[in-house]
Amino acid sequence: MKKLVYILVSSLLIVTIVALSVFTIQNLNLNENIPLTGKAIYQPEDKPGCLSSAGYSWDEEMNACIRSWELDDNKKKAATIALEKTKTTNPTNIIKVNNMKCDGCYNIQLLSNNQEINVQLTDWEVE
Repeated sequence: MKKLVYILVSSLLIVTIVALSVFTIQNLNLNENIPLTGKAIYQPEDKPGCLSSAGYSWDEEMNACIRSWELDDNKKKAATIALEKTKTTNPTNIIKVNNMKCDGCYNIQLLSNNQEINVQLTDWEVE
């Protein structure tokens, strides 16, 4: 009888540990795209119009709201060209910068004053 109780308790403990491990792993996977920068979601220095709750913050160099971890040097260059072409006076969020599989070819999606702006680049020139 003691052996049966021991086996049941041990089995229950193992099932509990496995269930908690799976739950923890699933939660980590859901949060993998959230950067752990230690910054608050809203930062007083952010420009009004930046989607700070979605991770965007003001970048002085680009003069736009960006998610810095999404933009490598070429994507920054493409976004800067798109921003110069649009010449909007409102704070602009750089939503997507997709490489179109050729050098200097990008599709850039911007959001300014709740309006979506799409810009196409070919050989670093606006189409």
